[in-house]
Amino acid sequence: MKNLFLLLLVLCGNQAFSQHLERTCLEGDCQNGFGICRVMHDGVETILYQGNFRNNQFQGYGEAKYDDGTYKGNWVNGKREGSGKFYSNQGNLAYDGEWKNDRSVGNFVPFLIFEPYFEKCYVETRPFTAWGQAGQVTRRFCAKLNPDLSFRGSIRSEWIMADSSRSITYEISGVIDPKSLSLTLEQITAVNPPALPAGLRWRDYKGPSNLKLKREPLYYVLTGVNEDGSLANWRTED
Repeated sequence: MKNLFLLLLVLCGNQAFSQHLERTCLEGDCQNGFGICRVMHDGVETILYQGNFRNNQFQGYGEAKYDDGTYKGNWVNGKREGSGKFYSNQGNLAYDGEWKNDRSVGNFVPFLIFEPYFEKCYVETRPFTAWGQAGQVTRRFCAKLNPDLSFRGSIRSEWIMADSSRSITYEISGVIDPKSLSLTLEQITAVNPPALPAGLRWRDYKGPSNLKLKREPLYYVLTGVNEDGSLANWRTED
């Protein structure tokens, strides 16, 4: 699988650029020498580069920290080129080999590619009507990825109504398809469901279907279809 990681850089200087990118030289010579450069996207740091520069571009050996890992290796005209390594945030080596035009020539270790997708919980809040009342429901998907690309975790649902709230947690397990970035829920089980008022009961919850992972510049997204047919759009928590 080719490298899926984001890169947002070419030049570095104390100036603002289009698409809400701001690149600042923090230390040293970021034109023709050795320096440290920070790249901001919508006010959030996306890249911290430390290394050599030539003509305002990343050139020669340099190290760049992203939100999902760190690249250490060679650069040519602001792009990863030649020999380089990519490490996950846990310090595990995800790729060691050649790079061409800012992309890896070989394949990453699959587990280490998708490990960052599971470092934070995914959350969605939307309006709902249930038990004869209107309100909002927040669902939180949290899971841990295993080396065989299976995952295990939980989905917690919390309903907030005008005069009350209710919540329930489900244990989940499933697998991820590395080619399509789709998730399959193989098991979902309610954990000690709380009692409901007389005449009400918890319905069987099968979870969202057609789940797919997606990478945005500042967060990850888990999309799918809810049981009522509405579109699920869960984002990682800040």
